[in-house]
Amino acid sequence: PRAVPAAARGRLSAMSCSADSSPNSGKSRRLVRTRSEYIRMEQAEPDALARRPLLMTEFQVSVFLVRVLFRKVEVHERSSATVPAITFRRVLRRVVDMFDPRADIDLHIRGRGGSADLTWQDVRRALDVDGMPKFAMTVPQIIFMAMEDFSSSIVAILWYCLMNVAIIASVVTTIFRSLPDHDEVLLGALNRWCNRIFMFEYLIKFSTVMWCPTAMYDEAWLLQRAVPDGHTEHMVSVQLHSTKMRRLMQWATRPGNIIDMISVLPNILGVVCSRLHLPLTSLRTLRLLRVFRLLRAFKAISTWVTTLQTLGEAFFSSLGAVFVLVLYMLLFALVAGAVLYELEHRNGMAGFSNVPEAMMMVIERFVGKKVGEAPSIVSGLILASVGVFKVIIFLLPIDKLKKATKASAARFEQMRELREQVDKETAARRLARGSAWVRDFGCPTARLELFDDTAGGNVVAFGTMHVPIMERQPVEATLMVPLHGAWAERWWCRARPELEVSLQWTPEDGPMKEHGCPTGNLALRVLRGVGFPGGAPASRWLVRVTVPAALYGDNARSTFTTPATPSAEPEWGDEGKGSISVAWKPDPVPEETAQQKFQKQVLCAFEEKFRDDNFEGRVLAMLRSQATRIAELEGLVAARATSAARKP
Repeated sequence: PRAVPAAARGRLSAMSCSADSSPNSGKSRRLVRTRSEYIRMEQAEPDALARRPLLMTEFQVSVFLVRVLFRKVEVHERSSATVPAITFRRVLRRVVDMFDPRADIDLHIRGRGGSADLTWQDVRRALDVDGMPKFAMTVPQIIFMAMEDFSSSIVAILWYCLMNVAIIASVVTTIFRSLPDHDEVLLGALNRWCNRIFMFEYLIKFSTVMWCPTAMYDEAWLLQRAVPDGHTEHMVSVQLHSTKMRRLMQWATRPGNIIDMISVLPNILGVVCSRLHLPLTSLRTLRLLRVFRLLRAFKAISTWVTTLQTLGEAFFSSLGAVFVLVLYMLLFALVAGAVLYELEHRNGMAGFSNVPEAMMMVIERFVGKKVGEAPSIVSGLILASVGVFKVIIFLLPIDKLKKATKASAARFEQMRELREQVDKETAARRLARGSAWVRDFGCPTARLELFDDTAGGNVVAFGTMHVPIMERQPVEATLMVPLHGAWAERWWCRARPELEVSLQWTPEDGPMKEHGCPTGNLALRVLRGVGFPGGAPASRWLVRVTVPAALYGDNARSTFTTPATPSAEPEWGDEGKGSISVAWKPDPVPEETAQQKFQKQVLCAFEEKFRDDNFEGRVLAMLRSQATRIAELEGLVAARATSAARKP
């Protein structure tokens, strides 16, 4: 069987959906379904199928975040598969308390067989039934999340795009204003509008973050408070809530928000101090820091670009080692600079006129700048010691930075694996029970070819769908098969052309159990076409279906063709029926050659000759007999040699 192409997709629903008859078209049955009732057959990310709201008005903890919490509890309990039910329920209670202590969490999480320990599958089943509670958001929270989290709603995406355009426009304006020939009026007006957008965003977020729980936008804060790292007593003493001022300080001290504040600070001071006529020329140079706002663009692709995040986390976790390095450099430069000043300033040597100047020379030596000849032996020894000391002192932060990078990379890899696990579970739960074949990449496939009878009978589009002929139970399903090809190309706002096909698979128990190959009857019916492009009313459409009826031979593929139907949305109904007998047979066993038969006979004869329960005993007896005979012969030879030597 052929593999399904990556672009192939479909939707599945039960055949028991409602059906009605069209009295005028002559078609006996037409299945009526809404698009939401179909399940996609393609291997797509679950998040890509979810529809974002216009505005985020309710907050709910995601399944992935619960999976990360479960993993943290596993690490805390030093377990690899199970956690105590009491501990995990307490963790979920702590998470809910971060948003609303009055909310009730009703998760019927029970271990299999009444066990006191939980596995992740137990938790996932409870989440599918009950789900995490939803928290209604206030107006300040809605506004803040729309500006802070671009993935929360459609308005958030639009605002995110506007901010990126403003950032790029501001940077381009700064570049063009440095050129000799530029339009100062246009560039100045564009720069002012960009500055106003930046100030508006920062001030709105600054004034609304105090009413927004930190756990709502900072997952790292939530995870650390829910399951703190360290000893068990930390889980009791850690705070789950913070005051409004603490929320403001926690938000304002994040690295990205510090960059935002520095970039808008000249504009705010310019407005506040405009009537005081203070010299703000030097502060206006801080506007160049808005270039760092381009790093916000990486938020949209943070799922894939983990290298940047790994380096950032490793650097911030190594700030202590970097600070110690700078401190040691300053202390050594201070001592060495003072000694060099005392030794050389009386001689009028350049670079040693005062202690700061001598310190600067030592620091330059630290960073790798070459210096000239030392004026004296002692000064040369001091400068040489600087070169030796910098080799040793740089080992500490470099080693710690390597360890932090490895730890951060391991953490991101673990998060990626957990996200893939949750996505696969979510995708599997979107399918009805017994329909796992829809997503099975190794499932046999049928090919659908769409012909336009008025265009010379050429193939204008094709599609691929799974057929459940490997299933041992009867299957009834309806698939929406997308069409591909040049004719089926679509614009961004138009749906892809599709064919609605119903199938019924009836396996034969005897042959299926005997050799495990598909055997049975597959009934297909091409019902109708949906979303055909313009110009289609003048065409006559027919569909040819090709099914793998056998595994080998000339009859490996069986086809049937529907009659031609002239319509923009053709319907075939009962006329599009086709029944195919599927009979896969295992590989035939080749006949034995004359040489193989002779070898087999020799092997059987050899086995019969030596087939004996006491074979090992007879071999040992034979070896003992041979050893005794050899000893007798050796004695006889020795006796003859002795007698020959005695003769004169």
